Amino acid sequence: MTLPRRPPSGPGEVHVVMQAAFDVDPAQWSGLSAEAIRARLEETVAAAVSRAVAGSRDVGARLVSSRPARAPRV
Repeated sequence: MTLPRRPPSGPGEVHVVMQAAFDVDPAQWSGLSAEAIRARLEETVAAAVSRAVAGSRDVGARLVSSRPARAPRV
């Protein structure tokens, strides 16, 4: 990871863009539209990052794509 050089006056804030991938069981959202599922996932991930990363603020998440999960490797 390469961070920009910071001015000698202090560290300041850094805007971070990250990507995460995970499997989730959509059965918990049966009856919801695809748009409602997307919104719920985005809100849940943003809230989780806000709680887990000290000092974070204005956290947003965006669902980029989804596909069937791969079978676990044995």
